[in-house]
Amino acid sequence: MEQLQQELAKLTETIMAMNTKIQALENRDHAGRMNANGEPKPYLKLFFPRFSGEDPQGWIYQAEQYFEFQKVAEGDRIALASFHFDGIALQWHRWYTKAQGPITWAEFTKVLLVRFGPTNYKDPSEALHRLKQSTTTVIYQETFERLSNRVEGLLESFLVGCFICELKDEIRLEDKLKKPRRLVEAMGMARLVEEKNNLARKPFTPNRNVSNPGILGSDPTIRLALPAPKPIRHLSNNEARKRREKGLCYYCDDKYTPGHKCSKPQFFMIGDAEEIENENPTNDALETQADEVQGEISFHAISETILPQTLRLPRRIQNKDVVVLVDGSSTHNFMDQELVNRLGLQVNPTVNFSVVVANREKLACTGRVQNLSLVVQGYVISTDFFMLLVAACPIVLGV
Repeated sequence: MEQLQQELAKLTETIMAMNTKIQALENRDHAGRMNANGEPKPYLKLFFPRFSGEDPQGWIYQAEQYFEFQKVAEGDRIALASFHFDGIALQWHRWYTKAQGPITWAEFTKVLLVRFGPTNYKDPSEALHRLKQSTTTVIYQETFERLSNRVEGLLESFLVGCFICELKDEIRLEDKLKKPRRLVEAMGMARLVEEKNNLARKPFTPNRNVSNPGILGSDPTIRLALPAPKPIRHLSNNEARKRREKGLCYYCDDKYTPGHKCSKPQFFMIGDAEEIENENPTNDALETQADEVQGEISFHAISETILPQTLRLPRRIQNKDVVVLVDGSSTHNFMDQELVNRLGLQVNPTVNFSVVVANREKLACTGRVQNLSLVVQGYVISTDFFMLLVAACPIVLGV
């Protein structure tokens, strides 16, 4: 009886020892699956990546991460990976294990890269040195990252210079001016420069959506009425001749005398007459015309009409402010007789000069003011002026 009890006690101790070992093994296997509180980790559900011959470098990286997280033993890694081979990769693995026998995981990854890797697997640093951007920045960046990850011991400053120097010229220069210190900054700046250049090449298409009122609102429906233009009186050649015979002014109905100014200025337009005037000038008139020098003063200078070929400028004469009309249609410089008298300017009366006005009538100049100085925006201009009756502007500067 005592012998049976002793054997039962030994059997109980053996069973308890076996339970202790089993529990230790379970704790070791599940140590990576528990958090600090002993609770299961919510992200434990992992799947080993499958491999069919594409992207061997990426597959090796994912497989090694799985081995490290799950604490897979070195001798079990090739067997575990072989369960996840498909297609040509499975066919190659069956052939290679029969021909070579058991190998380590490091040796297995090398021969796998030889079989399924790119042609530049032997020297990735050479491929990185020959890499140049030929398409978009995104594709160039992906290729650069894939090759640089396979070269160990490269400084980040070297990678930054290597990445920038092989960019396209329109991207490389701007990226280099930014002087990035990190590879991530250089890549980000290159993408921004490429996007800016692409936007600059696009043609500008303004938004023609009339339904959008914009910041200032919709177009006004009420238009401001502009003042009606002054009526223009047409003066034919016959009417001009009759006024000249009666001694009337061309621009008003008053008698014309030297120094005359119109009390009510009017607009006149002298058109081409349909009839042909048969007037034969006398020999005296021809001789007078041959001796006289003729000039022209435009209709704009007389009627005060503002056109693109005229320009009004403030100037100073003898420290007095005056307004000068710069007229491209007038041949000479003219000054109103009243302004000459008011300023007390010296006049040279020995001038034989006639001026053709808007109605083709000739007016005689009463004198000439020589070397008159005008101050325009700090600049002094000296020129001659012919004294003439000018209704609209006291000084006309011909061009």
